[in-house]
Amino acid sequence: MKKIILVLLVVSVCKLAFAQDTSISKYLPLQVGNVWVYHYSCSGTSGNGNGSCRIAISGNTYANGKTYYVFQQSFVIISGNSYCISRLFGDTSHALRVDSLSCNIYWKDPCGTQPEALIDSLRSRLGDTAKCCYGDDICIDTTSYQIFGSSFQARRYNYYFGIYGNYFPRYAKNLGLITYEDYSSGGNCFYTLNGCKINGVTFGDTTLTGMNEISSAVPNGFSLYQNYPNPFNPTTKIKFSVAPPLGLPSPSRVFDLSGGEAEGVRLAVYDALGREVATLVNEKLNPGTYEVEWDASNFSSGVYFYKLETGGFVQTRKMVLMK
Repeated sequence: MKKIILVLLVVSVCKLAFAQDTSISKYLPLQVGNVWVYHYSCSGTSGNGNGSCRIAISGNTYANGKTYYVFQQSFVIISGNSYCISRLFGDTSHALRVDSLSCNIYWKDPCGTQPEALIDSLRSRLGDTAKCCYGDDICIDTTSYQIFGSSFQARRYNYYFGIYGNYFPRYAKNLGLITYEDYSSGGNCFYTLNGCKINGVTFGDTTLTGMNEISSAVPNGFSLYQNYPNPFNPTTKIKFSVAPPLGLPSPSRVFDLSGGEAEGVRLAVYDALGREVATLVNEKLNPGTYEVEWDASNFSSGVYFYKLETGGFVQTRKMVLMK
């Protein structure tokens, strides 16, 4: 009888420990529709820039007998170049999963030599080291972190990539990646979470910095307006309207990554030779009228063109930077 009680006690303790351990996976909540918006600031030999970047889980893919989540990136540039967190959310080849038992984060085939590889080990204790395909990953901080007016349990890692640099991701429980530092041979980039939508709950501000929705009224058609001021130095504002996709006249304005009322919008700037010099908007937007600011501090005087492409609609206008 004592042996039976002891066995039952051990099983109960193991089940409790398992339940507590699996909750660690909430440090990177993966579900289609989850969205993270970061402000970034980068400098170095590979380019300078600042703006905001949206990373959204747009779907999943099945490989190696496992399900991985695929990420979609979009961004708004305030100045310079566009950057997103390539190490974690590079492209579809960098699809992610969190193992339900080990709570490890895995890339799908990131090295090209194996089915998947470890990125971070969410279960790591302070000082623990995990071996990844490119280098060592060390848990360096397990203290809580203040964000969105609350304190969240957090974990910060140092991913050492040899001569290519160091990366410092920080995850918060129930939020995901909240800060990211990239010290590479080409320069330094810093990312801070502005807002996120996790399993239907919104934290902070999930709009992209630099772009404002100035009217929620549903337009009858797409429009690209003349920038103002024009000529300008060094900033100017560009307004455009997004109509519902063809065949969807409903005025409902529900953001839907899989389609629905959201329309893919791309607004880019070109120099006089037709070379693209900046991408100001590249994301799905609900019907409405928007305004985005372009900071041309790093560009020379001259004639530039900006082009709006969305829903089969293409329009180009001219502007003049005069310093």
